[in-house]
Amino acid sequence: MFAGAYFLVQAAAVVLWWIALARWPAVRPWFLPGAALDAAFAAFAASDLLVLAPLSALTAWLSATSRSWAPAAAWLTTGAVCYAAAYTVAWAPLVGAPVLSPLAMLAAAIGSVVSARRVV
Repeated sequence: MFAGAYFLVQAAAVVLWWIALARWPAVRPWFLPGAALDAAFAAFAASDLLVLAPLSALTAWLSATSRSWAPAAAWLTTGAVCYAAAYTVAWAPLVGAPVLSPLAMLAAAIGSVVSARRVV
């Protein structure tokens, strides 16, 4: 139950985060170095919105319905989140991004690992 709920929240959070960055420029300084979305960073929107969010939602459904593919989906999703977290942790100090960016991604990575371990 916990894992399914976590991955569903993660799917929604990914989508809402990109919407917030795109629609409300006042949010950007919390996560980005400066007020503009640079092309190198914005390029991650496609993979987040087309892969990570749907994969998180699929994992939530598989987990909630106790499907046999749930553990594989959970670990695949966790791998994607951990990769994004590692990238963000390396990227943030290089560009002077606020500490909230790597902290949020580390929290997502830890939450994904904990949740994936609970998928049966």
